[in-house]
Amino acid sequence: ETGSIASHRSLHDEGWALYDGATIKLEAGNAIVSAPFLPDDTILCDAIEIDDESHFRLLGRLTDMIKIAGNRASLSDLNHKLISIPGVLDGTFVQPLETGDELSRLVAIVVAPTLNKQDILAALEERIERVFLPRPLYVVERLPRVEMGKLPRKALMKLLLTLGDQNDLCA
Repeated sequence: ETGSIASHRSLHDEGWALYDGATIKLEAGNAIVSAPFLPDDTILCDAIEIDDESHFRLLGRLTDMIKIAGNRASLSDLNHKLISIPGVLDGTFVQPLETGDELSRLVAIVVAPTLNKQDILAALEERIERVFLPRPLYVVERLPRVEMGKLPRKALMKLLLTLGDQNDLCA
């Protein structure tokens, strides 16, 4: 735990301003924070982009970051953009199990009774980089959420197996 190191005015901009005395640097893909109240330099679990010596942008949690064709994105940000499409009631991007450092494609499962796949893809294309467009995209009646609202990966993989025989994959 590092405690609080910066402030953020979300209505005004995406950037974070470091508190006096705190510094942040990137080394080997890790964000490292130094501050008078920390006993040692601390590696953050977040992916950041440094704007200048006292400002940075938070890109997402490192465990949430995906990489496709050299491009990085936050899975939670992609999900947020998916469910912000008017007509989408629920939805999620799913990382298929693949070996190697990069994914080749993402899958999306969407609850959108009034939209077709082409509508959803067109709306996503306005919101995200093309390499992150889902292939395939499935429209379902509901997602396998548990009582607490979470989507267990095991349930998603089971659903994908049942959807796999729907060969009308989006291009």
